[in-house]
Amino acid sequence: MAATAMTVFATPAFASMVIQSYMSADVGVVSTCLVTKAGSDVGSYNDPNGANVEFATNSVSNTRVLIEEDQLTVFGMSGDRVIYNDVARIQNDCDMPLTVSLKMEGSQGANWTDRFAEVYLSSTPAAIDSTTALGFPTDSTGNWTGAPLQVDSNGTPIQDTTTAIEIDPGEELRVATLIEAGTTASSLGVTSTMSWEVNAVNSNGN
Repeated sequence: MAATAMTVFATPAFASMVIQSYMSADVGVVSTCLVTKAGSDVGSYNDPNGANVEFATNSVSNTRVLIEEDQLTVFGMSGDRVIYNDVARIQNDCDMPLTVSLKMEGSQGANWTDRFAEVYLSSTPAAIDSTTALGFPTDSTGNWTGAPLQVDSNGTPIQDTTTAIEIDPGEELRVATLIEAGTTASSLGVTSTMSWEVNAVNSNGN
């Protein structure tokens, strides 16, 4: 009876016990080693009809801090397919190999009526700031991933992640876009927004 009584009275005491183990972390910041730069198509055309690619970097809030967002403005032509094969370059300035992919981010906005877009990642790494010309994503030998990001004329993502490609330090990948605009697209007088993020993972797994 004495042993039973001890068990009954001891249980509430253990149930209210709190153990706190403390740790600390020093949080530092260094310069980024994954760099996105404008490709050679940016500002190259300035066609009177509006065919061009523009590149800007903005500060945006992700609800906690201000971060940088690279923004491309890519122009198509109504009734045509327009392809740019060097709108941006993703460069590895790190001291480790990176596995890079593109992933659709958030809502793709409105105003997609009679428009379709694809974003490709090159499948063959090149030296940073390489001048080697690549073919176009529609070419069989164009050296582009076979799974581009895609948004249809309802603004619905068809493909939201590209194939992942590994790049070593000192190498880069290029980004290409394909735009199809129907004959009624020009009458809308508005832009369509397609958002994605560049994902880079340490290929060494550590």
